[in-house]
Amino acid sequence: MKTRLLWSSNILCLFLYFSCTNMEKEVEIENMYTSMVISEKWNLKKSGKQANHFKNLEMEMLDEVFCYAPSLGRGAFFFIPTSRMQNFEFINIQPSDVVIGGGGGTPSDLNFAQMEGSVPMVSIKDVNNPCLKSTLDMVLHNTDILNQMSQMLRNFGQNTNIKIVFEEKSFPPDNHQLGEFRAGQKENFFRIALDINKLPSYSKEVIVSVIYHEMLHAQLEYLFHQKAIPDHERMASEYLFIAVNSMRNQFQGMDEFTAKSLIFAGLKNTLIYQTDSENMNKQVRENMYEIESNYKNRKNGTYCN
Repeated sequence: MKTRLLWSSNILCLFLYFSCTNMEKEVEIENMYTSMVISEKWNLKKSGKQANHFKNLEMEMLDEVFCYAPSLGRGAFFFIPTSRMQNFEFINIQPSDVVIGGGGGTPSDLNFAQMEGSVPMVSIKDVNNPCLKSTLDMVLHNTDILNQMSQMLRNFGQNTNIKIVFEEKSFPPDNHQLGEFRAGQKENFFRIALDINKLPSYSKEVIVSVIYHEMLHAQLEYLFHQKAIPDHERMASEYLFIAVNSMRNQFQGMDEFTAKSLIFAGLKNTLIYQTDSENMNKQVRENMYEIESNYKNRKNGTYCN
């Protein structure tokens, strides 16, 4: 009996020790964030409430987070301390986390955006290549509600907690892959990698087509969570119009066949592409390949340098 009591006592002590240790770590992380010093504090004239404001603050200390905000009537972007993102990622981002300045949204903006529920958010902090970053900026910094990225984020649903992180990756030279999608360990958390070897030398039209392709992967993973119908087959059929229309709206003046050719550059393994039909045959595939090549070898398109 004494032996059993002794074992029970030891187990209880161990449980309390590890529980206290974990609590201390959580408090330590929380303090690391809350004690972060922002260069200046300003009083907001509109609300009279104090909020974080940066002036001459190193941008490396901030994450720029984009979101689709239907209640604002536009897309929006916010600056969040990098320490907050590293320690807690996207979990429960609050208006009080927003740092004012640099043209970004205010805490009031985020609060208003979240009134209808959680909003889909995108981060490009892990993209350092100048060409890839500027192209993502071109797509994301359009605050018009009709911006195609906003439209794609809206398709996830207004009241879902979607988090998407763009990053860069060095794919092997002999690999034709230009982008990669993978679901994170946490629910509704997705990562999209963009190739830094070949992709930056291609036109912005090709880069954007890859961005939209991987965004559709994230959307299909969220909607279906299954591989009974491969993502590429869905893209080539049910979602082809969305991708083509997105390209044409992003690049005014682009004709439908050109947009379709750039989208199908990443869908050549589909039955729709490989099977002859009224709208797809050997001649059509050859014409598509020529357009794809021209947007990669500087004959057509816009380039970073």
